[in-house]
Amino acid sequence: SPAVMETVEPFGAFDDGIQERQAYPSVNIKDGLDLHDLLEGKGTDFEIDTSRPLGDADYDDEEGFDMRDVYQQLNSECTGVGDESGSEDDMTPFERMALHMTDLTDGGQGVLKKVLRQGVGSKVPEGAIVRVHYNSYLEYSDEPYDSSRLRNRQLQFKLGKGEVIPGWEIAVATMQRTELSRFLVKPEYAYGAMGCPPRIPPHATIMFEVEMVSFVDHKAADDFQDFSKQERERATLEQLIAVANAEREAGNDFFQQKMFGRAASKYIRAIRVLEPSRLKNEEEERQWKALLLKLRLNLALCYLRQCKPKPAITQSHDALQLDPKNVKAHFRLGQAYMQLSEFGKSRKHLVRAGKLSPGNEEIRQELQKLDRAVKKFQAVEKSLYTKMFQNTSANKTSDGGTDDSSLAETRKLLQERLSAFKENPNMPELVLPANLSPGEIRCAEEVAKDLQLETEKGAQFGVRIYKPAADEVEGMPPFR
Repeated sequence: SPAVMETVEPFGAFDDGIQERQAYPSVNIKDGLDLHDLLEGKGTDFEIDTSRPLGDADYDDEEGFDMRDVYQQLNSECTGVGDESGSEDDMTPFERMALHMTDLTDGGQGVLKKVLRQGVGSKVPEGAIVRVHYNSYLEYSDEPYDSSRLRNRQLQFKLGKGEVIPGWEIAVATMQRTELSRFLVKPEYAYGAMGCPPRIPPHATIMFEVEMVSFVDHKAADDFQDFSKQERERATLEQLIAVANAEREAGNDFFQQKMFGRAASKYIRAIRVLEPSRLKNEEEERQWKALLLKLRLNLALCYLRQCKPKPAITQSHDALQLDPKNVKAHFRLGQAYMQLSEFGKSRKHLVRAGKLSPGNEEIRQELQKLDRAVKKFQAVEKSLYTKMFQNTSANKTSDGGTDDSSLAETRKLLQERLSAFKENPNMPELVLPANLSPGEIRCAEEVAKDLQLETEKGAQFGVRIYKPAADEVEGMPPFR
């Protein structure tokens, strides 16, 4: 973006026509450049991010932005078209805009602001992590030369860290959540005498329209990183809770963007801050447990979204240590065990969650999902064992029985398969096909009995084999 010092290919020329997009080589860098040093001519260091592909990641394809989307972002005020104010005929479009804007630089006219839509709540605090949408315009050009909306990707950065131009540091700090504002930024607060070729010419004043999507107050967490080991050990629970909450809110923000890995890392950092707390009384213990419980449940959900059921199980069990009757913890365990195909354990925890929260529609739907997963699993197992018995079916006798040699082969196969089934915690039951001979059914029952497995005959299947008691819920066989 023009606000962030990265090389981005131009959408089009600076004139009124849209020329064919040119290719400019670019690389990705790991951290933002220090714009203050650049503007003062001091130079700066940067490191290339080799984990991301070369080229311009801001474009989805080689054709650039869709012209229908560009049309929706056109701003005729940048060209002065349609302005009928006779007294301002000798003014440029940006000069006319400036007449109705507020100076944010103590009379210096370096950054001007006009609120287009009022926001809500407090202003962005110092050191906050912010997410915005924006369009960037040059004078006499009604199409944005850069736009997060056209890329359909919000810009995220941290205030006060030199990640954006100085004008943005000033402008964004005045905004509230959901606010939409227009800013005119003079070159000394933008790209100075050099500009940013090829898109931004020298000495360019830029107009930004910025929408504040969200921000997270991260200052407490940032300050904590600068604490010495002794200062961290002496920190009060109030201080630690402020740090942990800052990390949690940052994690929540990443989660809303479906960036589950980054969200998980924030929750883990918050947990590490809280865990070594020295609690003075029951009230502090209550506050500590309440926040730690939220963090573990959120972390478990992140792992579920990443299809990592085992760490999700660990975090959910840790949550139950804090609150044994927590509905969400049992629900997360039910989901995690379902991902592992441990259907008995999944049903056990979902049933418990349902008892703790009667009438919960989400739990009811998850139990229905479990039933469908069990049926699908049974169908797959039935198909596998149908194939297993195909080799012996050709040796059936004329009366529908099976000769001794085939039964011996069947017994050997069953001993191998049922032994593996017994040792596999992810396989709760086996369903053998309905077209077995009486001898094959008897053989299966005998092998199962030898291995201390339970069997059941059925009209829709030959034999159902399952593990006794361990996966049962309240004395009922699983999956009924």
